[in-house]
Amino acid sequence: AKISKLYVWYSKLGFSGDESTLFIQKESISVVNGSFSLSLGKDEVYTLTTKSSGMKGSYPTSPPSAPFPVKLVDQFEGYDIYGEAFGFADQAGTFEIRDSGEGSHGKVMQQVATDAPVRWCLEAALPITYFGSYNWTAVSFSIDAKVASSTGGAVIASRVEQGGCRTHNSGGIFFFVFTNGTFLVTSNIMKLDVLASGQAQVSANKWFKMELSVSTKSVTSGKLDGKELFNLTQVPASVPSSGFIAVGASDFSTNSPMMFDNFNLTSAST
Repeated sequence: AKISKLYVWYSKLGFSGDESTLFIQKESISVVNGSFSLSLGKDEVYTLTTKSSGMKGSYPTSPPSAPFPVKLVDQFEGYDIYGEAFGFADQAGTFEIRDSGEGSHGKVMQQVATDAPVRWCLEAALPITYFGSYNWTAVSFSIDAKVASSTGGAVIASRVEQGGCRTHNSGGIFFFVFTNGTFLVTSNIMKLDVLASGQAQVSANKWFKMELSVSTKSVTSGKLDGKELFNLTQVPASVPSSGFIAVGASDFSTNSPMMFDNFNLTSAST
């Protein structure tokens, strides 16, 4: 179709300290033989369109800042398939809402990246997603997990201090449960510093419940299906004094599908 006119919207960005002028409608520009001319000044942005129905958008006032919720129960049933659960921030891997295919669990949060992605930075060698506030010191929470692989595992964590490109260096308290029947508690996401270890009665393709509690005095305990596996009255000074909580898988390649359900944050404080 032949275009004879373009509608013009103008903005000037106030980088010099002046107030910005945003999306002001100007006179339309004529197009002659497929050509037009336009003079642009410094820090100016023009939007050109063939649509005459354009208008400046609007948005409601943002809600005021508020503390992160310190109690939350999420069974993941209220989300669209392929959506993301409230509050979780993926650091490595991809955690999406999926249908478990099981009537007793319905929708779940599933780790769907079966291979490590092409990375801009080191990130982490395992899929993990964070939740909560960096300032949390004392936290108690639980989640159900199901691991497909007989050599894989699930992890939940507290006081996780670093994310993004520094996730692989993060300290914290990491509680791993593996389907080979063992568990580990470490003070590093890469399992370098072991605080506790032992046997765990879990197997592949069966749901189990993991619980982790950390007090302000760093007393740390973990349970599997309601049975206490460890209780640490002291942790190394290298463990951060505060940080996020997290859930994840022990690696990428052996955990498809890796499912989580029935997230329950019972308490959290700074």
